[in-house]
Amino acid sequence: MKGIIIFLVILLLGGGFATDVVADSVKEKLDRMSAVLSTSPFGREFYVLNSDSPLYPIARERLKPYPDGQRKLFTSIDNANSACLANRGDTIYLIGGYTNTTLVPGVTFAKDDVSVIGVGPSIPTLGGNGVGAAVTITADNFKMRNVEIVAGRTDNSIALMYIGTGVGTPKNVVLEDMRFIAGTETRSTTDAIIIDSVDSLVMRNCFISNPFGNTYVPASLVEFVGGCTNSRLEKNIITGYVSGAALEDQYASTGLILIDNIVAVSGTTAEAATLDSNPNFLVSVNNKWAGSDTTLANIAELGAQALIFDNRVLEGSHHQDIQATDVEPSIDTD
Repeated sequence: MKGIIIFLVILLLGGGFATDVVADSVKEKLDRMSAVLSTSPFGREFYVLNSDSPLYPIARERLKPYPDGQRKLFTSIDNANSACLANRGDTIYLIGGYTNTTLVPGVTFAKDDVSVIGVGPSIPTLGGNGVGAAVTITADNFKMRNVEIVAGRTDNSIALMYIGTGVGTPKNVVLEDMRFIAGTETRSTTDAIIIDSVDSLVMRNCFISNPFGNTYVPASLVEFVGGCTNSRLEKNIITGYVSGAALEDQYASTGLILIDNIVAVSGTTAEAATLDSNPNFLVSVNNKWAGSDTTLANIAELGAQALIFDNRVLEGSHHQDIQATDVEPSIDTD
């Protein structure tokens, strides 16, 4: 009996201490779990919204930080990009209405396995301001969807988007449902999209345009400037004023696949496409080409293993007196 009483006294006097020990142990386990999750394959989600948006107070209230204190909500795409970890599968959501058209020197996505997705009733808009490209991609397994990228209004810049930059070879880059506007009333980019040494690029359902026919026009709208492999352009509209051609390949691409695209340029001497490098294994299926100086020879360039199925070429100055030429079923120029 005496022993039982002593035990109860010890329990009553030391109960608080025991509870603290248990609590500290649980906290340590939670801290360790949080640290593991922060670097685990479970991707994190980050959100970007302008601070003056009517949605910002609601988003700030609902998007509480992660257990380790990492913020979820940002007002800058640069800060959200910095919060990402490579190979974790992180996603940056640009909430509809987010706008940053003065990115200097631009935002660079260099961490592998990151996605950037525009959400909401209106499309988010990014733009550079004369120093480098507005968006540069050097990462593997990078995806961008439903984002508009526009030319800067104060300075001419090298590009709206630069993929690769010739340093390394990014792999598995996907662009979907994007909108690129390469000019303004007084400014333009050198090229809208520059693709340099990329392995496995998919560009699908994108709109790339320069509707401004002034003295500031880009040389091209989509330009391959490095040895690229396995590029697939599908269901894109590439159109507007250029000084060279809407689609250009200056180096030998391997496995360039073009399906269901509309490529049309305005002007008196512009071509829809010039694949000057004689690409290896060019496949062109059901594309529409239109330009004042466009011929099937411009498009195929007698490249090695060029397969052309069901293409239509429209020729004529300013698209006047257009002559249509159907190519059926194929031309193998190998």
